[in-house]
Amino acid sequence: MNVKQLAWLVTSIILAGCSYVGVVATADPLKMLHQGESMQQAGRHIPAEQLGLRALERGVELGDKRAQANAHRYLGNFYKSRLYFERADWFRSVDRFDPSYELSKSHFQQAAALWEEIGDDWGVAAEYFNLGNVASLQENSDGACDLYSRSLAAYGTATFQGTIHPWSPGLSRLPFNGASLHRARRL
Repeated sequence: MNVKQLAWLVTSIILAGCSYVGVVATADPLKMLHQGESMQQAGRHIPAEQLGLRALERGVELGDKRAQANAHRYLGNFYKSRLYFERADWFRSVDRFDPSYELSKSHFQQAAALWEEIGDDWGVAAEYFNLGNVASLQENSDGACDLYSRSLAAYGTATFQGTIHPWSPGLSRLPFNGASLHRARRL
């Protein structure tokens, strides 16, 4: 190893370590995702992605399908985020850059399957909406419209059972109005 390579290695290790400053160690996958959100808002792409990946891994270890679905949703949103595309050079250098949004789509599909498996109607509706957004970003208008319709249909038949979804607690307090759903479908 020459001096230039050694300097690059040492610098990379130091920067990677610094990127985790402010991240409190936790074993709770949902707390990891909330920390990841904070890292994204601060523009810190390395810990933002790693916290999502670790939350997914931890959800699998625990057998917690809700945590897994939330982690897939987080990663789906991360891989289509502005931060991800602003740091494209770095993600390309570690062979994790996907300009086609297929990585994002894959995570949303996995989240939808998990929400369906555990019977979380709101989660299913949200993932169809997220998949519609990805189809729109991929300039697939027909696919986006179909997915948005599926999202509305899933939302229209959702049973909330008084639960508050961990990602959007305010939504569970909104009254569902069937008439507003039908107006939205006509738009």
